[in-house]
Amino acid sequence: MNALKIGLCYYPTTTVLVDDNDDFLDRISKLLKEHLIPCRYYSDPIDALDFLNKEYVTDPFTNRCISTTKDRDIDTVVSHFDFRKIHHEIYNPNRFEQISVLAIDYAMPTLHGLDFCRKAEEPFSQRLIFTGEAGHSLAVEAFNEGSIHKFLRKGEVNLPDLLLDDIRKLEQDYFNKLSEIALHKASRDLYKHTPDCLRDPVFVELLHKICEKNNVVEYYLLDEHGSFLMLDEKGIPSWLIVKSDKDMQDVYEYAKDQGAPKDILKLLKERIKVPYFHTDKDWKIGFDQEECRQYFHPAVDLKGNQTYFYSYITDPDAYELERSKIVSLRRYFQGK
Repeated sequence: MNALKIGLCYYPTTTVLVDDNDDFLDRISKLLKEHLIPCRYYSDPIDALDFLNKEYVTDPFTNRCISTTKDRDIDTVVSHFDFRKIHHEIYNPNRFEQISVLAIDYAMPTLHGLDFCRKAEEPFSQRLIFTGEAGHSLAVEAFNEGSIHKFLRKGEVNLPDLLLDDIRKLEQDYFNKLSEIALHKASRDLYKHTPDCLRDPVFVELLHKICEKNNVVEYYLLDEHGSFLMLDEKGIPSWLIVKSDKDMQDVYEYAKDQGAPKDILKLLKERIKVPYFHTDKDWKIGFDQEECRQYFHPAVDLKGNQTYFYSYITDPDAYELERSKIVSLRRYFQGK
């Protein structure tokens, strides 16, 4: 079974930085803040462990997407995953405070980095170790064993760039891990039927290019086809609408049954436009009504493991959101 190449969502999360060198700690914490990466930093590893193990509460987005019910017929608890609730995380003002990365110095007098990682109880975090020459070989060994996920030599000339790149990759791994666990927990059948594009490197490359070009810092899966809601650092939304060729055919057949006019059917049959209906209210607008045309967008074809049709919509008012309730990344930093 192919693993997910991209998670069900992504947003900036907190890096915990631990190093007994105050100058290094100050320099790196400022670097992260400049790049709008939430950070907690500690010069004492014991203080950091106390926070992680005694104060911090893990509350990933999946907590809002999975519900459980008891099936009395088979006397078991059944978990349900609601794709539509993923993007509701944009209204959670605490989402940026979830910890995804632990960046730990290897050589600290009270507790060295590998022992810190072993004692840290946060179950989903990705671990990065800073090494000097003395601890480098042990860090490599720990990496090969899977005890840590990255290591960086402190002496690297381009350490800031390498660290920023590693943190972003580890954040992606964090969301991929959460997504895999949640989908398996809800249903193995659901896992098999998540959008194929999430496992397609060609689509993943497209999504990342759109994010880079449009300064997107958050994205959230909207439906079982692979469409995403995106936010920039100011919380301004955009929309990546995606459907496979089969999805387009299914919509065409549905529109035909609903008595859609010939020009609408032509747009769907020839894959000229791709439709997306965000709310139940949108869906209630019939294909035979003029108002439905606002939900059709110019389609671009993408050849990956299969053919997809997508449209990237930059109009922030294209679909209904409670914009006033969104705490953007920029607003989060202004409040700190």
